[in-house]
Amino acid sequence: MHPPSEFRTALAHALQGPARHVERVSRGWRVAISNGCHVDAYARLVDEEWLELTAAAPPSPAGDDGDHRWQLLRLNARLNGCARVVLRPDGGLEIRGELFVADSADGPAFDTAPPADRDHIFTIDERVGAACVDLSSAYGSCRVLDPDAPSAIAEASDITPYETETLAQRCEQAGWHVGSRSPEGIDLVLDAGTASYRAHVGSDHASRLRVVVPLTDGREKSDASRMAIATILLGVGASVRTVKGVAFAHGRIEVAGIAAACERQPHAHATLDRALSALAVACGRVGREVAALQTDDLARAYLALRHPSVISDASLVNPDLVLEDTPCLQLP
Repeated sequence: MHPPSEFRTALAHALQGPARHVERVSRGWRVAISNGCHVDAYARLVDEEWLELTAAAPPSPAGDDGDHRWQLLRLNARLNGCARVVLRPDGGLEIRGELFVADSADGPAFDTAPPADRDHIFTIDERVGAACVDLSSAYGSCRVLDPDAPSAIAEASDITPYETETLAQRCEQAGWHVGSRSPEGIDLVLDAGTASYRAHVGSDHASRLRVVVPLTDGREKSDASRMAIATILLGVGASVRTVKGVAFAHGRIEVAGIAAACERQPHAHATLDRALSALAVACGRVGREVAALQTDDLARAYLALRHPSVISDASLVNPDLVLEDTPCLQLP
């Protein structure tokens, strides 16, 4: 195990594996990744525990409108791994991924991991390499974004009753109340303070953790509503680690919500707890707002007040609606 004093050196070495070039800069590293497509990324260690990888998203030929942002939610739903598209507070779109690297098999916090989890924890080199692949793949998918791509969540696979029960036990041991069980996984309730939300927990074909929380219903949404919802969901991905805004098929309808952006390693107890905790925080921040923004008038007023730069059509603005009448959309 690397002592804390050598942890940054170990991370720099791990970045050199998947990258063509690594340059030490203030507070991090510039990383040139070539894995199918070239990506200029920035890596930094946050709080001595999290490795954050970021790269500017490629520009859209059609512009950054509501339809483009909704397509990015669909793209996030199809992506596997830790990388996803987020919207920074300054309005810029970014590809981002985070790893809790402190509990890697050679990280400083490995000895604190439950013994049953240690066999499922990869080394820093393995995890950083996989994260760089995730970032490059997400960048390439964003660059050739297909507006006609189907709405889908990253494909799940049926899991055995034993795997379902193991997943349920880990959730309960971490303090999460488990509801129904099915061949696709388990349902549980996330308490976000002012409201509760249903989360579905399962695995994909590679046994990677998959957690999805729908936040909208199946009603038809106006252009303003889709723009507002996509803006707020892409934004929460920039403010809450390992959370991504998604839009996906749910039966015969399309819904939007949030999902865990989990790395490519089997789900250990701590990984599951961090993912659920992050989603609960995100639900508390945007759950009520997303539900309200399904109403066209509220969505138009929200965009005009909070994001006037995205309003190019004066007809989208309803001057008669007062946001103070809608508590969850009031300004701070």
